[in-house]
Amino acid sequence: MAYDEDLAERIRVMLGAEKHLTEQKMFGGLGFMIDGNMAVAAHAEGLVVRLDPEDGAKALKEHGVSTFPPGHAPMKGWVIVEQAAK
Repeated sequence: MAYDEDLAERIRVMLGAEKHLTEQKMFGGLGFMIDGNMAVAAHAEGLVVRLDPEDGAKALKEHGVSTFPPGHAPMKGWVIVEQAAK
């Protein structure tokens, strides 16, 4: 499953000033790592975001935000913002 290259480019622009930023293919998308930890990813389903678990629970109340990964047991603190909502 391909990720949205336009979304990946928007992430590059937003995070371009971050030190130690790397990219790595993962979760069927393109993960953006800061100091070796994934912060966000471009995914075919939308934007994958890593949040504090408490903030992740709050984010799930927003329109277009769902658990990640889709179709599997959710990972605490990880959400996906659907393409139409970003």
